[in-house]
Amino acid sequence: MAEADLHGNRHVLRRVVAAASIAAALAGQALAVRAAETNPLEGLKVSGEAYVDWSLTDIQGEQDNAFSLNRGYLTVTKKMNDFLGFRYTLDVKQAATTEDVEGSVSNALDGNYVFRTKYLYAEMNFGGEGALSQLRGRVGMQHAGIDDFEQAMNPYRAQTKNWQEGASWFGTADLGVGLHGNFGGTLADAKARTGSSKYDGRHGSFQLLLANGGGYDKTEKNDNKLLSGRVSLRPAADALPGLQLTYGGVFGQDNTTNGDDGAGVDFTLHAFMLSWQSPRFTAYGQYFLADNNQAGKYVTDEGAGVKTAGMSAFAMVRPNALRDRLGLYARFNTFDGDTDEVITAGDHGVTQVTGGVSYDVGKGNMFIVAYEATSYDPHADAVGKLPSVEQLDRDDDTKLQIVYRLEF
Repeated sequence: MAEADLHGNRHVLRRVVAAASIAAALAGQALAVRAAETNPLEGLKVSGEAYVDWSLTDIQGEQDNAFSLNRGYLTVTKKMNDFLGFRYTLDVKQAATTEDVEGSVSNALDGNYVFRTKYLYAEMNFGGEGALSQLRGRVGMQHAGIDDFEQAMNPYRAQTKNWQEGASWFGTADLGVGLHGNFGGTLADAKARTGSSKYDGRHGSFQLLLANGGGYDKTEKNDNKLLSGRVSLRPAADALPGLQLTYGGVFGQDNTTNGDDGAGVDFTLHAFMLSWQSPRFTAYGQYFLADNNQAGKYVTDEGAGVKTAGMSAFAMVRPNALRDRLGLYARFNTFDGDTDEVITAGDHGVTQVTGGVSYDVGKGNMFIVAYEATSYDPHADAVGKLPSVEQLDRDDDTKLQIVYRLEF
């Protein structure tokens, strides 16, 4: 009888121990989930990027050499859960006094390095695994145009702006609502096969944005909203994963009140791009067609938009030298500020040529040495201004740069 009672007690004890173990495990999981939900650092990332530059310039006969902090970015991202995340990017820029038609505008911050908001948005991950996949909605100040897509292939933004922005057609960020996604899922081993894991849709990617139209650094001047977008197709994902065909478009009105009833003047931009990307060699060509520009600078005295066009070609090679840290690159840009010759029939093209070498210090940090030359036809003014009826005969502009791109 005693032996039977002892056996029964052991059986009960095993059940109690098992129940206690299960309870402890469940309690541990609950505490871990609660800790993750209440820990403000969970899913938080901080990163930074800056462009420190020494330049020897000759701009229209005026020579200068100076150290500059061209830009500085501080980015904070927070993943709240699998559906919701946030990004906030501060942009450091040196304030400067500008001049308008009435004369000089006073600026108490002239010369100071000040913070501006470049990106500030919430991102909602809608998922998807079919033809439209990895869908993400954004609300707030976010990427606009094809600039971010281009920067995924061209790491030399620290040296100069990409041509869509550099030619004053369209900015890089705006306030609105957007949708991003891939076509057909993601490309397997994208970084190893193409050199980048960004915009890694197997058959391409897209983005759409409905925004104010003033950009991230200008006040909205009218009630118009700009619709912009990009569609990139990867036609041979298996055989030629680095090949992509891209179209980018902008439709709406410029950011002025120079149109009818205080509206803006019509503004459209079409960008066509053919690109090849691989770990050792990257190249692309772009062709731009526009009617007016975002700032409303390409308009006749009668209020009609002036048609412009241009191209940009870029190539970069990474030789098998210096532990794969060396890079060589070249860029060729053109701009025609009056394709229909409504302002002047005289030659008015602008051509810019850049060549450079870079050395990767590590983890995104890079030294760049580059030489850039810009030449002007007789009737051409600076990019961003209408050509002149009279001959301007501008001198060539040259710039020698040593740049350090800081990243952490």
